[in-house]
Amino acid sequence: MKSTTIRDLRDQVPFRPFEIHLADGRCLTVVTPDHIMISPNNQEFALYNSDGTLNVVDANLITSITRKSRRRAA
Repeated sequence: MKSTTIRDLRDQVPFRPFEIHLADGRCLTVVTPDHIMISPNNQEFALYNSDGTLNVVDANLITSITRKSRRRAA
């Protein structure tokens, strides 16, 4: 999976949260564009969780990306 895909999702207006699925089975949720940074060489990304913890991940470990569904108005 390419970091450019993550960058495109991060920069989408309006932003929609998305999940990054990794080869080790973890699923990381990007809740706002401010929570994720992509390295200049596009090889790693850093993702802050809502509790303030940080994940630094090799982009080659991404297996898929899932966009969160939009809520429909009642």
